[in-house]
Amino acid sequence: LASLTPGQHWIIIGAMLFMASDTILGFERFVMSSIGQGRWAASIAVWVFYYVAQLILTLGVIFAG
Repeated sequence: LASLTPGQHWIIIGAMLFMASDTILGFERFVMSSIGQGRWAASIAVWVFYYVAQLILTLGVIFAG
């Protein structure tokens, strides 16, 4: 709830990217076939979204004050 206060848009964006990372991961693990063409791209996307989300969340918390 604290992230919903005005001026916390970076924390909200980071949380949404983290959710996107988890959504792609779940889709990759449970929906895509084990030899599907898009599985490699999904795996890369998971890590990109994850690290960008962590960076944005961290910077959002540091600079929130």
